[in-house]
Amino acid sequence: MINYIESRGIDIGIAKKFCRQIEYTVGNAHYSSIGFENIIGGWEIRDKSFKGATVKAISVINHSSSSVCVFEGFFDLLSFVQLNIDSFVNYDLLSLNSLSLIKKSVTLLERYQNIILFLDNDERGREVAYSLSQSFGAKVDDRSNMYSSFKDLNEYLTTKKGKGGGYSEIVAM
Repeated sequence: MINYIESRGIDIGIAKKFCRQIEYTVGNAHYSSIGFENIIGGWEIRDKSFKGATVKAISVINHSSSSVCVFEGFFDLLSFVQLNIDSFVNYDLLSLNSLSLIKKSVTLLERYQNIILFLDNDERGREVAYSLSQSFGAKVDDRSNMYSSFKDLNEYLTTKKGKGGGYSEIVAM
């Protein structure tokens, strides 16, 4: 698991703070994966060959902020923490864990003064960013342009880190 986390550009200390090792069995096969808890007590599960969940729901890390950073998946959220180690606590962090859960997050997003998006640089990510901008107007700040040459924030992190660092903070405000 440590090699997988490091291959995604995340320091082990960050992973230990936000993730758990999940052991599970399917049939007669035993597996060990990285787990990231969601708001209903289920787990988003990842390893080098599997991506799934025990029960699908959004994940929220609450720092009692009036600003929320929104990510498609938890490795993008962890990438933001990695890139902003000294300032991430200034924001609530929301991992959709699937863009299909965006409608379930609307009520939660309504209470924030600032909604900062770190979605994927693909058609679906742009559609959701546009939809949220239509719903919430000036409260929405799409930051995907800060890593526009990359698929997502985690790819930005791993590419830059793999070239010996040289990445800059991808800041929310």
